[in-house]
Amino acid sequence: MPELPEVEALRRSLDEPVSVAPVEHVGPAHLATLKTAEPPLRALEARRFIGARRRGKRLLFPTGDGELVLVVHLMSAGRLRMLAAQKRGPTAPAFQLAFLGGARLILTEPGKRKRAGVWLLTPELAERELAHLGPDALGLETATLARLCKGERRRLHGFLRDQRVLAGIGRAWANEILHAARLSPFALAGDLDSEALGRLAEAIDSELGRGIELREQGLPNDDVPRARQAGPALPRLHHAGSARRLRGAHDLLLPALPDGRAKARRPPPKPTSPLNRSSRRIGSAG
Repeated sequence: MPELPEVEALRRSLDEPVSVAPVEHVGPAHLATLKTAEPPLRALEARRFIGARRRGKRLLFPTGDGELVLVVHLMSAGRLRMLAAQKRGPTAPAFQLAFLGGARLILTEPGKRKRAGVWLLTPELAERELAHLGPDALGLETATLARLCKGERRRLHGFLRDQRVLAGIGRAWANEILHAARLSPFALAGDLDSEALGRLAEAIDSELGRGIELREQGLPNDDVPRARQAGPALPRLHHAGSARRLRGAHDLLLPALPDGRAKARRPPPKPTSPLNRSSRRIGSAG
């Protein structure tokens, strides 16, 4: 899933292009992708965006008159891009905006499951819809992090990924942050001392910044966290199986860790006598 570095890099790339010209035509929009019916999408026509904004993993496109906000959440497989005039695009995008002059904002999502979402809201409703999100993880101060961690009895990995606590961090960058901070994913957030909190706050800021920089260089999503070679294993991470589950599909944090267990061996195949083989052949022929 695109996380804060990927979404922020995308926001920066779209900020100027979406504000160049007013919207000329809206659609098509897949039934499962468009999450709202009022205001209607055609209300965007002839309006101009003032740029692209971000809240956690969501992209926001407010109109210049302050009356509407287009909200986009890419989820796992959604991809958003700006196509220049006359450039060919997908024949059936999940969502599309056409601007005066021919440029188009295209949302695509491969597969049958359409999880990416587009909402057209008033600014007040958009604020209420996003009120459950915690403070943005980019630029987080140590004092704010200490307040969020106070009394928390969850493990750090799950704590960092909770969007109600910190907006923008997912599984992949939680791994990178904890690796840089030299903290175990299994440590309890409320048990961190001031020195560990400082390391964690610094790692959040530096790793997210590194991710944005790498993404802006044009590295594919799968290569961004891999750009730095994994260092030694975390000293407090004992169970390789759990480490691999925490890494998930990204396989980012650590090299494979031996857990001391012998690999299960399959029993050798039982020998088959020539008579049995002949019997099977005869039986199959009859």
